[in-house]
Amino acid sequence: MRSVINIQSAVRSQLDPGKLCSFDVGYSNEYPKTMIHQDARFWLVTQGSGKLLLQNNVYELKPNMLISILPWQVSDIIEITAPFQYTVIAYNYDTVLRAAKIFNDQEGLAESIITRMEANPVAELKEENKTIGNLVNTLSIELGKESSLVSPPPPAQVPLHNVYVVSLLVQLIVEFTRLCQTQKSKPVETRTDYTEVLRYIYLHCSEKLTLEKLASLFYCSPSTISSYLTKTTGLSFFDLLNEMRIGKAINFIMYTDFTLKELSEFLGYVDESHLSKAFNACTGSKISEYRKVYQKVENICRIEKSHIAYTIINYIYRNYAEDLNASDLAHRFGLSVQKMNELLLYQVEENFTGFLNLIRVKHACELLLIPSKTVMEVAYEVGYKNPKTFTRNFLKIEGMTPQSFKQRYAGEASE
Repeated sequence: MRSVINIQSAVRSQLDPGKLCSFDVGYSNEYPKTMIHQDARFWLVTQGSGKLLLQNNVYELKPNMLISILPWQVSDIIEITAPFQYTVIAYNYDTVLRAAKIFNDQEGLAESIITRMEANPVAELKEENKTIGNLVNTLSIELGKESSLVSPPPPAQVPLHNVYVVSLLVQLIVEFTRLCQTQKSKPVETRTDYTEVLRYIYLHCSEKLTLEKLASLFYCSPSTISSYLTKTTGLSFFDLLNEMRIGKAINFIMYTDFTLKELSEFLGYVDESHLSKAFNACTGSKISEYRKVYQKVENICRIEKSHIAYTIINYIYRNYAEDLNASDLAHRFGLSVQKMNELLLYQVEENFTGFLNLIRVKHACELLLIPSKTVMEVAYEVGYKNPKTFTRNFLKIEGMTPQSFKQRYAGEASE
């Protein structure tokens, strides 16, 4: 097992902590430290060659390779055959992806942007891929080289700067996913570890996460997950979860006008007081003071739309075991079923039925680990009136029947 892995700061600029995106150039002629990335970035290799371990997969690196790294993914350059030079574009993941989703959801795509970026994180730029090169060059001009900046330019000198940067980043993500779709670069090697657990915790940190739930999802014991997190990050499970939630809170504070009450609900805190204390302990600032200093963008990503969507999501989380149906829930929030599904697709990439079944099945996984509970009892407990419907949805999401899951993992969990 490696020693503790360095967690890279989520701040994209030391000059301006609220900066939406930064551009810089990196060099490496010796093996850099393994890194856990708190925010998203693109790497564009301009010189050098070697191999990159990203999550569980090893990829060849050479000039004109573009790599997408998402929040709480782990990277490690494991081989250098020629010294590296690379461009780094670090960006505010939540804000840019919210902007991209506005239009992506209208196309009815089976795969989300994130799913595509996770499945194919590496692409090779060829002569015909000039659009991506032009976008990178435009970002470098708009942002400046971070390590060479003495001070951030006054906002008045760069009107509509953030809007322009977001539009460039959305274009870059679209061009990257299109290129990956045609190339579908395969890793040269696949390794097995629990790297994906960090990414899962980040994506689901607003939920009621426990070590037991993670253990059921990654098919191991809670002690295995706990040990891995501590040895990898140096943080306990609950400290790591709080770190991720505060990171998301900072993004919401800078780029939305969510109230403290809404933030605490979205991020999984007990109440506003709990969030305030956690935020102050982590940053040394009150939320109101931090927002006053660093808030950059208002109404850039349909804030009103996000308010309603999060309220619906929270309602489903809290009432998944009840007799919920799309028509009644949409009426409760004054929406049509179609509009409610649009909002859910925008935020969680599932319509009402898909999201409700996902929540029910994930909770069922926890309950099935209790030896005394039968499959039928679990089905009713998570909201299914028909065990056959439960089995069908469980099989679709987990790839096995509830009975098979229980036989395989309930014994391990009780040990």
